Amino acid sequence: MSEIYIHIPFCNSKCIYCDFLSGKADESVHSKLTDAMCRELYYRKNMINDNITSIFIGGGTPSSVSSALISRLLDAAYQYYSVEKEAEITLESNPGTLTLEKLSAYKNIGINRLSMGLQSSDDDELKMLGRIHTFGEFLKNYDLARETGFDNINIDIMQSLPFQTADKYKKTLERVISLRPEHISSYSLIVEEGTPLFNRTDLLKHLPDEDTEREIYYLTNELLSENGYIHYEISNYALESRECKHNLGYWNRDNYIGIGVGASSLVRDFRFANIRDINRYTELTEYYSGVFSEQSWIDKDSIEELSEKDKMSEFMYLGLRKTDGICADTFNNEFNICIEEIFGDVLNKYINLELMKRTDKGYALTDRGVDISNYVLADFILE
Repeated sequence: MSEIYIHIPFCNSKCIYCDFLSGKADESVHSKLTDAMCRELYYRKNMINDNITSIFIGGGTPSSVSSALISRLLDAAYQYYSVEKEAEITLESNPGTLTLEKLSAYKNIGINRLSMGLQSSDDDELKMLGRIHTFGEFLKNYDLARETGFDNINIDIMQSLPFQTADKYKKTLERVISLRPEHISSYSLIVEEGTPLFNRTDLLKHLPDEDTEREIYYLTNELLSENGYIHYEISNYALESRECKHNLGYWNRDNYIGIGVGASSLVRDFRFANIRDINRYTELTEYYSGVFSEQSWIDKDSIEELSEKDKMSEFMYLGLRKTDGICADTFNNEFNICIEEIFGDVLNKYINLELMKRTDKGYALTDRGVDISNYVLADFILE
């Protein structure tokens, strides 16, 4: 199984916490970059030999560009790859950029999953974050998506925002639950260097303390579980059978190709990323002379050939993000060695600390382990 990620690096406005490759551009740039990405889809077709199970169009804000450009990209993907009939086709969107016409077009071109970036139901929090929408506008867009026939919707929300209390976060979560989306992602705010937020000491000094963060985390698990949502990954919850297939592919280390500026790929034993300069990327995709050649649009410094230790490490620290954990037999078969021979000491350490547990199939993090997962998962990196 393989996947395709398509990166649309355009936004109407940049949020203060965002460190993704994105920015504002006019329609001519949108069109030129779409041409380049269609070329890349063609050039990459021989890298993937098996069926495509999911396509994820992310950004940036894909819904900020013309639906006709999205259609061109999907047409190219279907033309050059063997996309399964039941493949999950996701488009990320932001409230304030969706219209009935766009949503209808998305349905007609085969998009069957919509991811909506709400972040908060509190208009003051949205304004602080630099979002372009209000909660009321989000609700109108959500209702339009349902009316258009979308029956697989994810809503993104954020926790641990400046000035945010557990009660304020709970209000957002309860409002989202009342809408009954099929999937909810709740991400903790991360303050990245180089973002406007990084220098906003007036906001940073009001970030919630560790006790509040922990209260919010357990509140999220409790409320979503009570309302039928399965906690299947550290930050992700879904109604039964509505887990995001694309993200599961990442955590299971399925092959995927990233299309567009800055997009990352995993193909067999190689990880690599595209260059981040739009003009240079557009120029280089006009000339095909090999995946890793001098004329390639791949960032040469990003190319990493994974060793056996690298792959074992990834199997663990990516797979353990899933709440049902990893399968010992899968590890044993993939690497032709018993998992305990490689990671026995680390596994026993965290089992004794009650941060991990044995399962019927292998190993998983406990609730306490998920709470401090970055600390635990880092210990599975083999030197």
